[in-house]
Amino acid sequence: MMSSEGTMVGAGVTMMTEAAAPTVIAPSGLEFAFLQRLASLVQRQDRVGDEQERTVLAHAAFSTYLDCVELGQGDEAERILTRDPLALLLWRQGRPI
Repeated sequence: MMSSEGTMVGAGVTMMTEAAAPTVIAPSGLEFAFLQRLASLVQRQDRVGDEQERTVLAHAAFSTYLDCVELGQGDEAERILTRDPLALLLWRQGRPI
């Protein structure tokens, strides 16, 4: 049985469990392309002055975000959508975090 402190308890034996370290997997070529496209769309949306063009770019960015989620890159795509400056800079330079 697991206690609230993250230890295994049972039959008079207490054993500490180790939390698994998160695994960072570099995106594949397709995932990389979609994440880079998302970063580009977000930056273009922020620079454009025309409301209609900004709306079109927002729709394109959201569609690309959904593609990224489907490819298993939702966390990184969310960092881009929330305009994390470091994420945007590195993705536009072609270097994922």
